[in-house]
Amino acid sequence: MIEILTMILYFMRMLILGLAIGTIFIKLSLFKKLTDGQTMIIGVASAPMVVSLEDYLLGLVFIGWDSWFYSFMPIFWAMIYIFIEKNYLITIEACRSILRYCIGYVRKIGFCFIFDAFIATGVTLLFSLIYNGINLKIYILEIYHSLNTVGLIIVSLWGCICAIGVIFLILKMIKVGTLQRNAYLTILLIIIGTATAHALSMTGRPGIDSDGAHYELNARYFLEDKNSWEVDNYTDDKYGSSMPDDHGPLWIMYLADANIVADTVGIDDSLRCVNITIFWVYFCFDIFLFILASYGGGTYRAGVLSLVLFHIYTYSMLMVVGSRDAFRFASLMLLVIFVVNQIENITMGGGKWFEYVAMFLFCYLSMNGHEGNVYIMLGMFIVVGILLLIMKTPIRHLISCGISVLAGTLLGITKTLSIYLTTGRMKSWTLLPFHDTPVIEQIAAINSNRADRSTIWSTYTWSVRFMMLLGIIGLILMIITAWREKNKKNLSFSLLVIGMLLPMTGIMDWIGWEVSLWFAEQLRYRMYFLLLLAVTGSWLLTRRYNTKILTGMSFAICIVMLMFFIRAEVIRCNTYNKAYVEACINTRHEYERMADIISSVTDGDVFTHDQVLLFYLKGTPKLLYHPYAEDLIQAKTSEEIEMAIEKLNIGAILLPENGLDYHDYSLLPFWDYINNSDNFSRITPEEGGYGVNKIIFYRKRGTKVI
Repeated sequence: MIEILTMILYFMRMLILGLAIGTIFIKLSLFKKLTDGQTMIIGVASAPMVVSLEDYLLGLVFIGWDSWFYSFMPIFWAMIYIFIEKNYLITIEACRSILRYCIGYVRKIGFCFIFDAFIATGVTLLFSLIYNGINLKIYILEIYHSLNTVGLIIVSLWGCICAIGVIFLILKMIKVGTLQRNAYLTILLIIIGTATAHALSMTGRPGIDSDGAHYELNARYFLEDKNSWEVDNYTDDKYGSSMPDDHGPLWIMYLADANIVADTVGIDDSLRCVNITIFWVYFCFDIFLFILASYGGGTYRAGVLSLVLFHIYTYSMLMVVGSRDAFRFASLMLLVIFVVNQIENITMGGGKWFEYVAMFLFCYLSMNGHEGNVYIMLGMFIVVGILLLIMKTPIRHLISCGISVLAGTLLGITKTLSIYLTTGRMKSWTLLPFHDTPVIEQIAAINSNRADRSTIWSTYTWSVRFMMLLGIIGLILMIITAWREKNKKNLSFSLLVIGMLLPMTGIMDWIGWEVSLWFAEQLRYRMYFLLLLAVTGSWLLTRRYNTKILTGMSFAICIVMLMFFIRAEVIRCNTYNKAYVEACINTRHEYERMADIISSVTDGDVFTHDQVLLFYLKGTPKLLYHPYAEDLIQAKTSEEIEMAIEKLNIGAILLPENGLDYHDYSLLPFWDYINNSDNFSRITPEEGGYGVNKIIFYRKRGTKVI
């Protein structure tokens, strides 16, 4: 019961904050070409980024304060803003406009709305059965074989009546001209239903992916001290237990916010709260994609179809099972929607000071979504800069725009700049402890092996390739038609998309990261261009054509794409299903059992490469690839190894039996030492009774190695 109340509290909190943000956006006219209702929806969808920013700012000042203060302060400020100067009138009117639109849409459809909802509910239920491993075919065959003649006749008659009813409804929709509206509404309801059902079914799933465990560990650490100055950059006893990755702190703060809410209501295990936050930002991402595509296509149908096209990519489900992708894309699309709404205004010299402040803030949020966004942003703002120059933008506004973008970007990558100033490197800080060791050569070989472009291309399904082809054709035609029709909106939008696709050409590889290869090869990063091509592909398929042949072809392709989407949804439900959740829960229990064993045999610090295992270990365990462990990694002789063991207070080292855990630790001298020294004992999975493929090399309590 308390978990349900926590969910309600969390969503009410997000809704109130989102309404305040939407009211600010409306009052400042930040999205000039969108309606107040659309702008309010953008504000609500922006709540995950803003609440994490608020928690971060609170942690800079109110260090160590109680969780209830952090939980209710965002609501407090939001309520104050809504009620001052009668801003609630703007809020209410925007919400009314959304409600009026929805009611008007349903009225135009008529009673067939019930049919749409029934179909969507049925499909959602079907996917839920697949998720739970229920094979309908077996049950249907059992029922069929158990029927007698009378039963078969009744079932056949019932089926015929249903078929006639469906045909009658479809003919009626055609007659009154609502078939297309009904079809798109049904598809949208199916997407909402299946995505929500699948996401909510993941709320009980503990994270078993490496990056997710890292971020959740940092979120837990923030809950303990409420100190934003040390987010994943600890100098106390936590130093070495948290990977100081080069992304901004806001994703960690977003997960920390879930921990804070759970702590406020007295929940010890924040697992469900964290998964709810992951689901909510995924839902907000879909809202941003819908609005971006609707703006680009000039119709809501493009928004619906963009969701279909993008989610043809099966691994979009990674957003629900723990990755930060929805957060990074949501913040990036917020920036893109703002830019496409403001670019014409800026070129005409009409930009206000608060619009440049918003540009600064949205750039900062985008960089905090993920630092890979910098490549997309760079491509986009190259195009923006060219357009501003061509349109002879007043110098003051040109400079204001440039400063806003540069300041927001630099503030968002302060951690990367700090790492560079400290180490002289812009990337791969995790390799620093391994300098001058064979591990460096090993990693170089791994990276070279993944560069085979033909192998990478084979990992793309035919449905995704078809979607990409549609997107490319759509982008080309959008530019041509916008140029011919002198449509400034479509022309600027298509040029911005081209700018955002520039990293895929390899033109930006010189910056220090082979981004074109990485974006194409990585399952998560390839979503960058798939997202953009889904937008341009939806424009192509929802465009009004002058000939019946082209219109028919477009509709037929829409049906094919919907079939691809349903197929991808089946794959997702079969892959990330109930059995998968149960396997994750079992894995968590195995890690917890292993943590209990380790704490029973040693008092020293535990070192591991496995970040998921690190999350469940007691005390402040350490990472083997952290600069903190450099003395052990670099040790060459037994004396140096023993000195490192004492200096680092090593109580246990956890590694697979062959020493290979991404980095090959069997190449380092300390590996032979812990395997052969009398100072270390070992516990295998068979001896310990745990199912994790790790050997516990431990130093007994009170043992001195030197």
